[in-house]
Amino acid sequence: VENFDAYTSGTLGNVPCYSILNYGYGSNTTYPYVSTTQGIDGANSKALAFLCRGTSQYELAILPEFSSFDGKSIVFNVKDAGSFNYNTTSTEYGGVLEVGVISDPANQSTFSALATFSNMDYTWRELTVDLSAYTGTGRHIAFRCHNTVANSNGTLYVDNIVVLESPTCSRLAGISVDGITSDEAVVHIADTSEEGGTYIVTLTSEDDTLVFDGIGDTVY
Repeated sequence: VENFDAYTSGTLGNVPCYSILNYGYGSNTTYPYVSTTQGIDGANSKALAFLCRGTSQYELAILPEFSSFDGKSIVFNVKDAGSFNYNTTSTEYGGVLEVGVISDPANQSTFSALATFSNMDYTWRELTVDLSAYTGTGRHIAFRCHNTVANSNGTLYVDNIVVLESPTCSRLAGISVDGITSDEAVVHIADTSEEGGTYIVTLTSEDDTLVFDGIGDTVY
């Protein structure tokens, strides 16, 4: 898991094998960068920070090279800083974070988006993108941030990035249980695939000694 905590704050060049690419920013080439205090693990933990601005300005965080994306997915956490998507001249929202693959790390036009996210939450949220759908020749995963509304900007944070073998079903996160009684419980599940889906929930005890009368595999 890459959580950026081991590196000094500032340019993403401090992180081995990572690189940044800006397009349309003129002399300002510092974004994305490693933020000092905004990580998911609390005070003084770090995260990757984007300043998403303008309709023709792009900033990319490019990950190390992979030999193949077959059967793989990328899992990461994302948070809106509170001003993300905000247009300084209106109430429109247009910030976009794309996850995809770039074939030439020096040319943002070779970026191919596999998933697009907007209207992110102000609290950390785990998301998953299936990489196996990519059929091109690129070998670098990249996060690309921009805005669909002119004169708009704001900060977005990404943390705890990991590339995994893709499961046969959507990865689950935010699992919690409440309303527990002797014969009832409410299970909450967050779908991180952004596509919805069907889940089979099976209730068992850790040592298989607890019997759940009247409860079988339930499809939601």
